[in-house]
Amino acid sequence: MRSLALVQPVARTLCRRGRPADPISMERMVTAQCGRPRRAALLILTCALFLIAPAVACARGVTSMDMVGGTRFERAQVVAALQVSHFDFGLVSGRVQVTILRGIPSSYAEPGRIVLDADLLDAGEFSWGVVQHEFGHQVDCLLLSNADRAALADQLGGSAWSGDETMVAHSSLTDERFASTLAWAY
Repeated sequence: MRSLALVQPVARTLCRRGRPADPISMERMVTAQCGRPRRAALLILTCALFLIAPAVACARGVTSMDMVGGTRFERAQVVAALQVSHFDFGLVSGRVQVTILRGIPSSYAEPGRIVLDADLLDAGEFSWGVVQHEFGHQVDCLLLSNADRAALADQLGGSAWSGDETMVAHSSLTDERFASTLAWAY
């Protein structure tokens, strides 16, 4: 905390002199004013920022979720699938429970909940498209309005938006087309 309190006045002084407050100039000024102990503290602070910033940037695209079941590797595949996508799944409001089970016929999603097949996640990167597809259903359920769905239905086609409305073949459901398009587009 003491080094941070010291860095702020140094940055202000550099800005008043018309120079940018870059880390090298700040380090020189801190060293000149306080000697080596402050330089070490500033170096530690700078290193910490470089280590923390990428982790924050990577986590930015991940929605808030609770994971139940699965191995460490399988859970990592879920996170990796969301991180590699260019879609910001953090836009999905609310928490999503991700359950990882072995031996289920197929992965599926319902509002606020995703169930993923552990055997599929064991395939690594090959499972990422399915993970993104199931999270696409969360975008549908938790983010889209009925007006949004109506506009998308005209573009995507399909017989009905979801299987709850009518007994239609899975491939003809517009919500399935939406989730797949979202996963492939991003």
